[in-house]
Amino acid sequence: MLARQHYATLERILEPLGEAPALFTASFRILDGKSVSRKTLLGAIEAGIPRIIVGTHALIQPDVRFQDLGLVIVDEQHRFGVAQRAALQEAAFRSRDGEAKGKNERVPHFLTMTATPIPRTLALAFFGNLDISVLDEMPQNRLPIKTRVAKSETDKREVFRFIDREIESGRQAFIIFPLVEESLALKDVKAATVEHARLAESVFRTGAWAWYTGV
Repeated sequence: MLARQHYATLERILEPLGEAPALFTASFRILDGKSVSRKTLLGAIEAGIPRIIVGTHALIQPDVRFQDLGLVIVDEQHRFGVAQRAALQEAAFRSRDGEAKGKNERVPHFLTMTATPIPRTLALAFFGNLDISVLDEMPQNRLPIKTRVAKSETDKREVFRFIDREIESGRQAFIIFPLVEESLALKDVKAATVEHARLAESVFRTGAWAWYTGV
């Protein structure tokens, strides 16, 4: 989903410049705005036809060969492990253009972004020989975030009524639970599958409900 969002953003930005990004994920392969086969997109990437490629971890598989990999931007970098970082470097080393110029080792410029300061991220920031840029301001026109705690059943019902009104006006709401399915070891912890059924059947009037586990 994140890759598709970035692809749509870049497509809109680059259109006036006459540049069309490609999209490469396990489920979506788009070249020049059209869905193509994996084989077709792999060949185009190796030939250097799309100059900007957006994708998931599918882009760092062994059969993906770049002609001249000059810049790598990784969003949500905490999802990349050591082996996947090595795969990115290996992809640059396999660059046909670099080999043609007699450069056996060519490391692309690397921009890594994250809002999740896990220990590996902090270690890379402090010891990974990286230049660090900190974005400590909210995006322009971002509405303020309001946090409230529903302490009673009355408060909870008011929250549900508020969500119901927002949904009916065309907006969205996300309700997050700590578990996907019920656990015998955590009987008091609510699960998304069970609560989704309960909320859809007995709490909200609208039928526009779906559930997403993130897997």
